Amino acid sequence: MKIIATFFIALAFLSCSNRFSNGKRQGFWKERDTVNGIVYIAKGRYNKNYQTGTWIYIAENKRYKKEKYQGTVCHTFIYGEDEKLKREGYTRLDTTATLIHWYYSGDWTTFDSIGKPIWIDTYYKGEIVGEKDLTDKK
Repeated sequence: MKIIATFFIALAFLSCSNRFSNGKRQGFWKERDTVNGIVYIAKGRYNKNYQTGTWIYIAENKRYKKEKYQGTVCHTFIYGEDEKLKREGYTRLDTTATLIHWYYSGDWTTFDSIGKPIWIDTYYKGEIVGEKDLTDKK
């Protein structure tokens, strides 16, 4: 009986979310916020207070963003009301300033309603440095 009780206690401890380690966010987190009556939910993992792995963002029970973190780079997917991909690109972490900041970086592709790329914006440290129209102009 003690083995079963120990197993369930260990399982409960391992499944805990929203925990801190040395004052830093650690492990799986589910964050919830309400802005202008809309409930926003974010689910993902932290490692030493930094987001890691895949994060999913939901508003009004619909996915509106997905982020895949790998080190100082984040591959970002932004979805429309129909939950189809609308924009895709990368952000980069800048820790040189006094505050941590993520900047748009490289090419960001915009898609039409059927998923075809129609526009590319190019960014450098959050500033747009180029644009390219991909639509056929005949």
